[in-house]
Amino acid sequence: KHYVNKNIKKDESISREGIAPAFSTFINFLKKHNKPLPQKLIIHRDGKLHSGDIECLAQVAGENFSIENMDVLEIVKNGFPIIAGFETKDGAYCNLDSGSCWIDDVHKYAILVTNIQSDEKNALVKPLIIKHRYGNSDFKKLVKQIYWFTKIYTNNLYNSTRLPATTQKANNLAGTGKSHQATYLG
Repeated sequence: KHYVNKNIKKDESISREGIAPAFSTFINFLKKHNKPLPQKLIIHRDGKLHSGDIECLAQVAGENFSIENMDVLEIVKNGFPIIAGFETKDGAYCNLDSGSCWIDDVHKYAILVTNIQSDEKNALVKPLIIKHRYGNSDFKKLVKQIYWFTKIYTNNLYNSTRLPATTQKANNLAGTGKSHQATYLG
């Protein structure tokens, strides 16, 4: 397959050299198809941001789109805390329903339950940690959007994925060490 390239390093920070071509390719696609440039940009980072990542993203986005309305969120799947409900009638703990979350508006931090596979396997849920690292959009609305993005990318008819569509592909590529050739470039 011509699009497979196993040279992605894990835990790599975002660099200008890495992100600028992606923005440029996206802009060229929009221009080629006479589509407007975005007025707002929301970036979901698969995992934790490294120092300098936000500045790099803001700088490259500002240069390419001439917009200042940007939000950057971390979507962290590892190191999650245990989150559960308490059933008073049985005096037992139980998994929370998909879509349940705990939000700290002050620190822009959320713990979000995104799927139901753990209930079916009788295990603890593995929630996502969401951190709003840059921007001024309503954090609760951003968390809700992330939840619904888990419902649109699935390989299973009955169970949604744990990760949102915006980071699922990146997670899969990082896990396999493969790169991705966008199909819209053809």
